[in-house]
Amino acid sequence: MRRWALLCLSFSVAFAGVLHEGVFEGNREKVQNHLKNRNNADEQNEAGLTALHVAIKMGDIESAQLLLDYGALIDAQDYQGNTPLILAVKKKNIELVTFVILRGADVNLANNDGITPLHQAAFSGNEAVADFLLKAKADPHLKNNDGATPYDFAVAKKNTLVASMIKLYM
Repeated sequence: MRRWALLCLSFSVAFAGVLHEGVFEGNREKVQNHLKNRNNADEQNEAGLTALHVAIKMGDIESAQLLLDYGALIDAQDYQGNTPLILAVKKKNIELVTFVILRGADVNLANNDGITPLHQAAFSGNEAVADFLLKAKADPHLKNNDGATPYDFAVAKKNTLVASMIKLYM
């Protein structure tokens, strides 16, 4: 129990700030009041995460929708260059991925390491997410900073179904 409390405490500290706290707590009234008063949906915490990043990490589509309604940038990047879409792909959550893409996320925007959402899906072997990204025009030819394509990631991780899927789009 103590370990869980420490984990929650460290998680909440990482998302310090009224807006981030409101999203972390799932308190949409707190989030909306903050946005109405300050109108800055893209403020960043120490890690460069916006509240939209936090909402995606929490799997909270309703808070994400609220933030976007108040002008949050769908392609906001944290200090590592990760976008809400990359975080949704990391969660292997097709509903989140679909939501972010339908709200206009750039499916080819890479992080600081050159990792695109398709690289991430190929690495994790998530067929549904990779398929959706490819259908949404994710470019399978893009290379990360080390020169590897999403196909290379899928092959290296022995994610043969994803590799086959990507190969069809090359």
